[in-house]
Amino acid sequence: MQHFIRDNARKSTFGNLVVNTVVPYALLLGSPLVNLKGATPNLVSVLVPGVFMSALMTTIITFGVMTAQRKAGTLAPALPAGTPWFPKALLTGIGIGLLFAVPVLAILLGLQASSENTQLARGLVVGISTVVGGVTGLLSSLVAAKRAAKLGSLAVA
Repeated sequence: MQHFIRDNARKSTFGNLVVNTVVPYALLLGSPLVNLKGATPNLVSVLVPGVFMSALMTTIITFGVMTAQRKAGTLAPALPAGTPWFPKALLTGIGIGLLFAVPVLAILLGLQASSENTQLARGLVVGISTVVGGVTGLLSSLVAAKRAAKLGSLAVA
């Protein structure tokens, strides 16, 4: 299980680094500058959805891969073939997404309230998104793996 968790954390971090670089870059192609606050695109409109979606998708993928390996018997403890996992993964993903997105939103709103509106270069915003996405991928994969490992632990034989 520890090997799975470490391997999943590496893959999740890398995947989120890539996604959180490519998607904001593509979305901001027509905008060389991004507002700190005010009209979109702004820092909140770029980072908060990215953080939420990164955590949600990392959780669903982690649940799916771990459950498939446990059902196949290649990861202990094994799960019965008919064990449902997606509803639990979706609800857990939404929770983990909010767990990460709400603090990021609060920090950004605090930053906006204490600062004048400035325009940030697209490259800087993409760089911030890359770092935040990588950290989100790493941390959410660890939380998701702990939650996914509990799947089936309350099942009655």
